[in-house]
Amino acid sequence: MLDKIDITEVVNLIFAGKQFRREEVLYTINTVTFDMIRNRFAARVSVREGETQEMWIDRKMFSSIFDSLASTPGGQPFIAEEGQLVAVQNLIRIMRGGEDRKGGARNIQCGILSTEIGKKGREITGPQKAAMELKKLIQEVRVTRPEINEGKIKVKRLLNEKYQHIFQGEMNSSELWRYNFFIYQLENMRKADYRRMDDITRKVDMSNLVHFVPVDPKKEFSPLLVNPNLNIELTSFSETFEELMSLPNYGDFAREFAEKVEQLYQVEGYSEETNINNMIVQLLLMEGYITTADVARGSVIQKVNRETIAAAKYAVVQYLNTLRKSDSSQPFAEEQKTSSSLKENSSGRKRHTGTKGRK
Repeated sequence: MLDKIDITEVVNLIFAGKQFRREEVLYTINTVTFDMIRNRFAARVSVREGETQEMWIDRKMFSSIFDSLASTPGGQPFIAEEGQLVAVQNLIRIMRGGEDRKGGARNIQCGILSTEIGKKGREITGPQKAAMELKKLIQEVRVTRPEINEGKIKVKRLLNEKYQHIFQGEMNSSELWRYNFFIYQLENMRKADYRRMDDITRKVDMSNLVHFVPVDPKKEFSPLLVNPNLNIELTSFSETFEELMSLPNYGDFAREFAEKVEQLYQVEGYSEETNINNMIVQLLLMEGYITTADVARGSVIQKVNRETIAAAKYAVVQYLNTLRKSDSSQPFAEEQKTSSSLKENSSGRKRHTGTKGRK
């Protein structure tokens, strides 16, 4: 199918024969060619009989022929973004390290990849070659940027530290390691201080970005065992956990799990559902129902039935509810204690004053 698509032919069908005015002169587009060096389409236009010239297809030409309802930078090369030249100049300045040439962006490595997917006979080999070149670039970046490996080492250390009760400091799952390094990088993006490229003194307002919540740069990364697939699976299999607990012997089963819930690690910065499911996975790993390979695969229902998952969730939910109650009652207890202390001090002052008066 790909060898039958000629993009230049498609563009010619769109523009050939169309007329437009510029500076009170009527032009007619005869043919369109593609300049591979400049990555733009050029139109051969006729002004008067026998007189032709070449013009770039740009926003102005497009809008004079068609009704351009919106700005679409992705529609290049037909439409140019408003202020595109200035934006590119700002990008180049930042990539050079700013005005003082000391900015961190100067360490960003760039490269040019060509999939050659539009060339006949290279639909398969072109993307494969590009992927190998990209892999080579990533390997070069890892050598020149030691903080990447430092981040991976930090993530592995946190996994062993937070889940000491499971791995005993010997976490050897490369899948868990890679997954947590991925979400570690995502969290670092939320810790970034976004500034305008044209004025670094002005912050970028990210409040309108849906589901984007900035993270305090000082917050320590909280590693996870549960991945998105496993999160969905555990939630769907434990929806009726309270009903199952009403059956005979299930309460005793949940109490066995409850004996170990205090050892579990509670993640921070995630939803309550994710924290509960992550604690369930810890219990299942501690009791030997599943292995880290099952966790990395994102499915445990082949080894654990619904009743076991329900008992583990019941133990976790009851424990978290107990913690909440103790946290909510603590301020009241402190208030009562403070009030009682004030009364005692007040009573003491009155007795002291009375004694002095008798003397």
